[in-house]
Amino acid sequence: MPVPEPDISDPGTISRENHNAIIDFLFILAVQIAFAAAVTIYLITTEHGLGLVSDSVNYLNGASSIARGEGYFRASGGGTIKPITNFPPLYSIVLALPIFYGVEPLLAARGVGIAFWVLNLALILAITSKVTRNRWIGLLAMLLFMFSKPFLYYQVFAMSESVFFFCTLAVIWLYLKAIDKDSAFLWILCGIACGAAFLARYVGAVSLVALIFCLLFLKSKNVRSFHAIGLTLAGALPLMLSWLLRNRIVSGNISNRSIGIHLLTMQDFYHGALIWVRWLFPGRYNTVERATTWMAGLAGLTLVACLLILLLAIINHFRTARPLSTATRMVVYAAAYIPTYIFVVWVTISFLDASVNIEERILYPCLMIFLLMLIALFDMLRSRRLGNRLLVTATGVIVMLAFTLISASETQCFIPRFSSDGYGWAWAGWQDSPAMNILKKLPPEKVIYSNQPEAVSLFAGKGAYALLDPIDPSSDLPREGYWETLETIRSEVLAGKSVLSLFGMEAWLPEGETNWISTLTEGLPAIYRDTSEWVLGIEEK
Repeated sequence: MPVPEPDISDPGTISRENHNAIIDFLFILAVQIAFAAAVTIYLITTEHGLGLVSDSVNYLNGASSIARGEGYFRASGGGTIKPITNFPPLYSIVLALPIFYGVEPLLAARGVGIAFWVLNLALILAITSKVTRNRWIGLLAMLLFMFSKPFLYYQVFAMSESVFFFCTLAVIWLYLKAIDKDSAFLWILCGIACGAAFLARYVGAVSLVALIFCLLFLKSKNVRSFHAIGLTLAGALPLMLSWLLRNRIVSGNISNRSIGIHLLTMQDFYHGALIWVRWLFPGRYNTVERATTWMAGLAGLTLVACLLILLLAIINHFRTARPLSTATRMVVYAAAYIPTYIFVVWVTISFLDASVNIEERILYPCLMIFLLMLIALFDMLRSRRLGNRLLVTATGVIVMLAFTLISASETQCFIPRFSSDGYGWAWAGWQDSPAMNILKKLPPEKVIYSNQPEAVSLFAGKGAYALLDPIDPSSDLPREGYWETLETIRSEVLAGKSVLSLFGMEAWLPEGETNWISTLTEGLPAIYRDTSEWVLGIEEK
């Protein structure tokens, strides 16, 4: 029997439609206000430009090289050009587009940063709205991230984090969409997002691992698991393998790393635990320098909980065919992502690159995924109707609001500090540096050695060889032929072929101490010298 059409003349029907229209309007207005606030926050924070560190310059140089059609290369000392192999290229590729059309690199980096900051917040909104089936909770989750200091902090540098976050979140969003439709197009897009995450940071491969686990062990009546895995791999592997093959061709090494043993210590684990607790309790433990036992226990408990969730997912796979909610899939995805990410970091530092430290920037993606996991767990509690559903919902919303407000107070203190005078090499003092002004005027044939070659490249526009200390940080072993190399550099300087440019000398060579810097510079003539900057060499007549 056909269902009768609603009577639009019924005042009750019209009232409901008007009510829904008003709610829709208010939501759209709230989202627009939130995004306007997000852009304002970003612009104020980066008033003096994005934060610039050593890696930033390599990304910027790589982007400029790509924009010129010369490939992913950087200038080195003596006018030589070297391929960039230790930084995956996606961030530089994205930057290259505005640079190609004439935008100055630092301005391009700021524009790209704003764009991905907004895109990442939009993905948070989309993911959490779908997971909780409530767009207002999704909006609250977006505000939680928007006012979170670390989420902002790692996106106001000219670094790959903003693009990496986007790719990581895009994988989750596409996975949740593809589960509903089993579309070949969506699965291939999901694979492309995984490959793009890898091209932003090597650890982006974790997204592919987590996704494959979910496809293998989380049943869906709509999805042919192995078909979906095949399509995902078809999207991901060409991007991953092309980068590794390119590195092999240009440098003979797929990742610019060599295998060695330099295992992480318990002290490293405790430091990671302290970072984790500081994130979970914003502002509470910022002055604590070492994690206590309970902090380490909490971090360990998080990993154990993730592994238990994975075990339950595997058991459930073989015991029941019951359909799973979107929130459950989000929880299991996060439970697969977090320990896999930690494992990849452990392998990288312990066997491939000792120069990588356990630091906030390295670990933050785990917190980002963990917060999404908690929001999904909140929805699972609501769905199970534990007691009063309204009470459960209200409690969850109050907790999210409290976390948002506490995070906002920390962010409010951070923004003026970061924006006051530029961060890192964005500080105006670098551009007005006497040493930089001297380096700019050197003839092209003059070889430059520097303890800050990236700064020389950025502000003097010249390639420079890096002055390295005796221990190779990637292997934690002494460099072969190191002292002979220092003597060669000294000979070049005394012969007028080269100059040494040294910055931050009060830190590199404390008064009254001797080290490799004092050995290198002893007796060399000075073109310029103050307490912080030295330019050593034969002055041009």
